[in-house]
Amino acid sequence: MFNRDIKKDAIKELDEAHKSYENIRGVIERFSIIIFTVRKNCSDVIIVECENYINTLTNSPKEFEKTIADFKIEMENFNSTIDSINSEINASKLTSRCSVGAGTLAFTPTAAMAIATTFGTTSSLSGAAATYAALSSIGGGTLITSGAGSILLALSGPIGWGIGATALIGGGLLSRKQNAEIAKKAQFETATILEHTQRLEVASEEIMALGILMGEHIDGIGTILRDLKNNAPSDYKLFTQDQKQSISALINNINSLIKLQKKNVG
Repeated sequence: MFNRDIKKDAIKELDEAHKSYENIRGVIERFSIIIFTVRKNCSDVIIVECENYINTLTNSPKEFEKTIADFKIEMENFNSTIDSINSEINASKLTSRCSVGAGTLAFTPTAAMAIATTFGTTSSLSGAAATYAALSSIGGGTLITSGAGSILLALSGPIGWGIGATALIGGGLLSRKQNAEIAKKAQFETATILEHTQRLEVASEEIMALGILMGEHIDGIGTILRDLKNNAPSDYKLFTQDQKQSISALINNINSLIKLQKKNVG
């Protein structure tokens, strides 16, 4: 009667879609923090261990020295980006309250930094300005319109999301037309939320794959370094063929990690 069942079913679907969206949004935030932590570890620990080892070697291969130098440059760029974004975040207090449509989205400073450095931007900007633009888009900005930007906007919540299940439930005994209109609006919002949820699900898989790859290369670097420190001579000219191959493998792992360090999701 009065299309109340249609309205009730539509609101139920909206509520379920909202819960699924919130769940995957939380996953994205947690994954981003993990990636950020791994990258900080590369900057604060891995590069130091690699550099310390090369400093113990005499006649070290030039390729090894160049790779370490490239690694250091990338880590310096990463830290510079972090400092710049952090200054912008503190200045705008973006982490405390980000306006999104009719609601708000709050990030801790760590989560905001993690999201900005994980997703980056597809705009014409570069460096710290680009990643800050990515973070700004979550707060309702318009600097990003495609690629990673669409993921970031999805992360902020469906744009224009002005209703919720609670807002639709009230109204008492409504007419057939009113109930039908509410059901239609709820169905539209559900479709919008599901579209955003799908984008975030794809992004979560990409972040997970990135984290696994980085972890594999970090483990490879650690294993090779331990073996060389324990068994290899301090003069590269005295290395066995196997030990020289280990150095080559170490260089390959570091070069791969450099590429992953600056890879953006989306």
